[in-house]
Amino acid sequence: MLKLNSLLTDNVVLQAEKVHLIDGKTEPHCQVSLTIDDLRINETSDSKGTFVFNVPPQAYGLVTKMWITAEKETKEITVQYGDVFLFAGQSNMEYPMSQEAHFLEEQSLMEELPIYFHNVPMPDYELKLDEQSKAEWEQLTSENLGTLSAVAYYAMKEHHKNYPERIIGIVVCSKGGTSASCWMSEEDLSEDVMLKEEILIPFLEATEGKDKEDFDAEFASYLADYQQHVEKRAVWALSLIHI
Repeated sequence: MLKLNSLLTDNVVLQAEKVHLIDGKTEPHCQVSLTIDDLRINETSDSKGTFVFNVPPQAYGLVTKMWITAEKETKEITVQYGDVFLFAGQSNMEYPMSQEAHFLEEQSLMEELPIYFHNVPMPDYELKLDEQSKAEWEQLTSENLGTLSAVAYYAMKEHHKNYPERIIGIVVCSKGGTSASCWMSEEDLSEDVMLKEEILIPFLEATEGKDKEDFDAEFASYLADYQQHVEKRAVWALSLIHI
């Protein structure tokens, strides 16, 4: 069993000229190797099967194959080195180009550019994380422009003007309707008086002394209540049909 970080799929863009981490999971205490051209790195997975490679900086524009091997299983992916940007947040970050006022104009002017993007799947709640569909890296085209965050597109369009020779990687991780606090660190929340009083302190008080079993029990209760709501709504909808 060899599983790589979900971002590590074909055409992944990695930050050039920086040390970067390549991680995944396999069997516990297993020998794992990573190969890029003439570079080979060996590691051993920990007691949970997790492994991490520290890969030295690579040059801008490098496009090559990466092989990761654990026992008799090997994963091969195409990797590219350029500039990587993360766009994370609420609905303003999620807002797609397909709904943007100038979408059709931008679509008609699209050229083939060295811009690749990865839209992180958006499960409805945490228990769905393992069931999420696997996203791939896509090269930006007129056909898929509508699925990209408008903020990300215009920001990267400008970056490309400044650095036309560089490969660009975009990772969009957004979820409309989430609290802004979800996208902030505890340190940042604690440094703002209003956020600390309105969000951080109530959260800490509500979760004090609770462990995972407590949260699992509360979530199970929530799901049961939600199921009852769905069933009642279904009965109500059927009653309307017979009126």
